[in-house]
Amino acid sequence: MKLKKKAFTLFELLIVIFIISLVYALFIQNLNTKPQTDTLTIEKLRDFLLANYYDKNKVSVICFEESKKCKVFINDKDTKDEFILFDEDVNVYYLNKNVLEKKRFFDFHVTNYDKEKVSFKFDLYPNKSSSEFILEYKQKYYLFDSYMHSTKVFDYIDDAKEYWIEQRLKAKGTQI
Repeated sequence: MKLKKKAFTLFELLIVIFIISLVYALFIQNLNTKPQTDTLTIEKLRDFLLANYYDKNKVSVICFEESKKCKVFINDKDTKDEFILFDEDVNVYYLNKNVLEKKRFFDFHVTNYDKEKVSFKFDLYPNKSSSEFILEYKQKYYLFDSYMHSTKVFDYIDDAKEYWIEQRLKAKGTQI
């Protein structure tokens, strides 16, 4: 009696290769390590940086005036990641002795970017504190307070300023 040798046919091998290719194609997009910025908003900027870049390093977002592009830097080194956060000009205000001071452009000295005007700069420090300022964008005022976990949004700059001062007094333990 002759034993019939069992082997896969060419058709069966092609089917297996097709299934493996299909599974690979469906799941390879989940392996993309680049952070998703399509739903990034001003309010979510801090959480976005914490989730995608923070590893006990200084993380900075720098937005350039001319191109409107924003770039992420870790310890002042370019990550090559860029996105658009603003589609029009922004104004940034700092609190100096309870008086708001407007700042139009920021100094940022990193190779290849020295000639570009920086319209927005947000820093997240290793202790998870951050830059403090009020950002004016599209008739809304966004308060970035050093230790707040979320960005507060106000309709009026005076409301943002008052809230900011109250938060500073509370942090110092002063009665309001």
